[in-house]
Amino acid sequence: MRSLWLWFGNLPLRIRLTAWYVLLLSLTLILFSGYLLFQLERSQLAQLEAALEVVSQELITQVDEENGYPVFRLTENFQLMANRFSSFGLAARLISPGGKILDGFGNYKSVMLWGSPSVGYAELLGDDTRWYVYTLSVTDSGLGAKGWLQVMQSLSSVHQASEDFLKQILFSFPVILLLTGLGGLFLSDRALRPIIRITRIAQSISAGDLTRRIGYRGPADEVGNLALTFDQMLDRLQAAFNRERRFVSDASHELRTPLTVIKGRIGVASALPRSQMEYENTLQELEQEVDRLIRLANALLFFCLLYT
Repeated sequence: MRSLWLWFGNLPLRIRLTAWYVLLLSLTLILFSGYLLFQLERSQLAQLEAALEVVSQELITQVDEENGYPVFRLTENFQLMANRFSSFGLAARLISPGGKILDGFGNYKSVMLWGSPSVGYAELLGDDTRWYVYTLSVTDSGLGAKGWLQVMQSLSSVHQASEDFLKQILFSFPVILLLTGLGGLFLSDRALRPIIRITRIAQSISAGDLTRRIGYRGPADEVGNLALTFDQMLDRLQAAFNRERRFVSDASHELRTPLTVIKGRIGVASALPRSQMEYENTLQELEQEVDRLIRLANALLFFCLLYT
């Protein structure tokens, strides 16, 4: 992991920025897709619950009592209703208090029944899929019979819609990431282009020529502040080099004068024989020039210590 992170850190900045763009977008798409999938299933279940409640209220009016147990009325109206609901994939059944299936229509036999049902919604296992079941108490309908009415529909349509949505997300995911990667490379290249220009100008600047500047004309953002700071640094460097050149020139002139005087005095003194007084005067003058050289050397040393 550490070696992988080091390898990633050595990649060009535009590649790393693009990789972060793609990674963040991937996480965003995964979370957003999961949220949409959850909302899709929740919305479909809410519609299914509303449909089951409406159907159960219609069917409860077709329930009659026979020997104390609920049964459907074998009327033409009920047959039409049962055929219409069956064509929509709905099924219904009547259950005795002991948990025995008494009557029904549609594919109700494929839905397993575990013990006595309870009022409300539940998911039950069928032969090849799960079913969403709404249970209503027949006892509360005012009939003498006791038992339950169950209206159900297969969840295959809900699962199929979720699978189709998930497939669309998976198929479009690589395309979105590819477009994001290309767009990230383009944007990072545009964002880093001024920095590349600053780098090239900085590489071309030498101590012999400090007159070049970045001359950034873009917005006053982070890159603009960097370019302005770099130009200000070059201004200070150029001023420091100019002061150094003037100092070296002045110091050379100041050193040349006493050395020339010393050399001249020595030449005059050695050209012809002189008296002792003249030699002493010459030595005193030479001593004064040497003291001047010592003061200049001390000043140079102090200057070097001051700026190091």
